[in-house]
Amino acid sequence: MLIPRFKFKRSRDGEFSWIAESVFEKSGRYRTFFAIGRTLGDVKRFAEIVRRCERTRKIEDLGWPVDALERTGAIQSTWGGNF
Repeated sequence: MLIPRFKFKRSRDGEFSWIAESVFEKSGRYRTFFAIGRTLGDVKRFAEIVRRCERTRKIEDLGWPVDALERTGAIQSTWGGNF
């Protein structure tokens, strides 16, 4: 169940000015991924990491690369769903 696409939106609220989100539902299962970032490149990097983990079927490993990105202060993220 690959994530079809992320939506990238500009936000004028606070220090984090970009939003990336993806909500996917199929056959009663859903996944949601959401990140706010300082730059468009930061949230695109988040989307790239999510897609790579999804492609390799290692979604449980998602936390490690995202934690490293969050430690730099570039993004804040949340993800979850009925996996």
